[in-house]
Amino acid sequence: RAAEFYRTANAMPSAYCFPYRLESIRVLRDAIATCPSDARAYYYLGNLLYDLQPEKAIAAWEKSRDIDHTFATAHRNLGYAYSKREDDYPKAITEYEQSVACDNGDPRVYYELEQLYKTAGTAPGTRLALLTKNQATTDKRSDLVTSQVSLFVQTGQYDTAIDMLTNRRFDAFEGATQIHDSYVEAHTLRGKKTLEAGKAQDALRDFEAALEYPKNLGVDRPLQDPRAARTHLLIASAYETLGDAQNSRAPLEE
Repeated sequence: RAAEFYRTANAMPSAYCFPYRLESIRVLRDAIATCPSDARAYYYLGNLLYDLQPEKAIAAWEKSRDIDHTFATAHRNLGYAYSKREDDYPKAITEYEQSVACDNGDPRVYYELEQLYKTAGTAPGTRLALLTKNQATTDKRSDLVTSQVSLFVQTGQYDTAIDMLTNRRFDAFEGATQIHDSYVEAHTLRGKKTLEAGKAQDALRDFEAALEYPKNLGVDRPLQDPRAARTHLLIASAYETLGDAQNSRAPLEE
């Protein structure tokens, strides 16, 4: 049975082989005994054991990784397990980084690594470099691009963020506002910077844009928008700088 399983499992991509029956544990262990240098057998065993015996699953995945350092999914699974079971973020990040180094085409792994970076407090520039370097993969997930836009804002690259916000369509989950939050911050912060540079008219355009809810962002205007009060104050400030006393009062009444 072990020899038959070994031939069948190795004849298909690992993504399409996921043993789940308890009977498969013995088969996989027999396969390992028959061919101890097969990384996939250890990987499959780890997949089967993880829910109820995570320590043994981690040991199996570590063996798979040690046999085949180029197996991206073994690195990913170890990264996931180190973060969820051991709360060891540095070790988890190392494995995820190895995973994307082995295979830079899986957007799910990039998303998981980006979330792990965020949890671990990794610098925005480091997070942004990963997504930008692999733009083709980042573009496959709207939530990844949403994170990328936020990182452009955090690193002061407002023009790039606004260009992406203007020329792409985003799919937001119900109740999610992150992409619109980034839109508001990008226009607000660029407007403030422009106003400080003495370009009040350009700043005014950014502040007024910050009040909008563009359709391509997939976020509808709420019944109440507390952040709009701040934006109206900035609009008033821009009008005041322009010497337009009448229009500077109107936003304060909104």
